[in-house]
Amino acid sequence: MRKVYGIGITDITGIYGNDGRVIPSYRHWSEMLRRCYSKKYQVKNKTYADCYVCDEWHYFSNFKEWFDLNYITDYHLDKDIIKKGNKCYCPEYCCFVPHEINNIFTKVDRNRGNLPIGVTQYKGDNFFVAKIRKYGKEIYLGTFSDVQSAFMEYKKHKEAYIHEIAEIYKPTISRKAYNALINYQVDIND
Repeated sequence: MRKVYGIGITDITGIYGNDGRVIPSYRHWSEMLRRCYSKKYQVKNKTYADCYVCDEWHYFSNFKEWFDLNYITDYHLDKDIIKKGNKCYCPEYCCFVPHEINNIFTKVDRNRGNLPIGVTQYKGDNFFVAKIRKYGKEIYLGTFSDVQSAFMEYKKHKEAYIHEIAEIYKPTISRKAYNALINYQVDIND
């Protein structure tokens, strides 16, 4: 039996639909394995370093069973909304969320340097700027004389935005995902 990314086992047939394309469950499963076990992928996407798939989901049949019960068309598989900082793809901590929710938690570390999330400082300036990205647009939150004040302004707005999005998607996301969003706390080390 051929292993997918050296670890996944395709233990059932029927991975192609009537249209000849790979079925969504198999596509999500193989993409999950790629994120965790393809060194080439991880070179470009460093946030997946140290991520792994639980033993149960090494078998496609087990993942497919969970997938068929939880999948929402066009939603993305997420591993770290239910448990912040989670590195393991497993039934306990995975959920499906829309692209918009996934984007809320995307970090662009290369732009911020050593500053907290949501805070920037312009070279040579003695002040700090807080900004947030909402609905695809960057919003200026203010200029501050210290890092902590700038971060606290960002934190307040980010948590409010996460709650707003949780309410919008409450009818379609899982209860676990909704609760995680409502209880989400932005940390200075995020």
